[in-house]
Amino acid sequence: MCGIYGNTRADIYSLGVVLWELLTGAKPFDDTTAGKRSDAATLATMAQRRRAGVDPAALKRIPPDCPTALQRVLLTGLAPERDQRWAGGAALAQQLELCLDERARDLVDPPPNSWRLRLRPWLVTLAVAGPNLLAALANIHHNKSLIVDRLSLPQHTFWIIAGAVNAVSFPVGLATLIYLSRRLLTVPPGLRRGRRYDPRVLALVRSDALLFGDRTMLVTISL
Repeated sequence: MCGIYGNTRADIYSLGVVLWELLTGAKPFDDTTAGKRSDAATLATMAQRRRAGVDPAALKRIPPDCPTALQRVLLTGLAPERDQRWAGGAALAQQLELCLDERARDLVDPPPNSWRLRLRPWLVTLAVAGPNLLAALANIHHNKSLIVDRLSLPQHTFWIIAGAVNAVSFPVGLATLIYLSRRLLTVPPGLRRGRRYDPRVLALVRSDALLFGDRTMLVTISL
């Protein structure tokens, strides 16, 4: 049903249902009206509900003190598409073990109201803007003492030209980094809200994360 059968990930799905019931006291899908119609209609309704993922009513039954990491682990195990679930029992066990380590799990999946989660959208900007600002100040001082003070060109003219160039190049560089990191800025928050993404999109996000340092360095050197 909706891709839950066929390999180890079917077992992951079944285990996810059991763990969800243990956590919330109810199934992750509403099947209360399933038995009031024919068998074929009942199966079709159940399949449709599972394709849609865990319903909002089930999400509201999650205990308030449930770690965000555990919620992510269970929702991944209950993903409608088989390829979106944990690849096997070892991967699931590692994720559940992570949930037992409060410090580690809060680093990976900060609680909803934590300062880490609130600051996360700004970390990329801070990581790029901070070093660039310090480098820019050092560069200005270095250039002024070795080049600008020795130019025959009036200094105010030089600073106007330099300011105009920087006013264009740095916003372009920042916009380029934001564009290259667009999936990193949008997909992880979506996952935390329970949104589902195509496996190809998730693969691109992982690639973007691995290439982010190289891209940042390339843009910075170009500036």
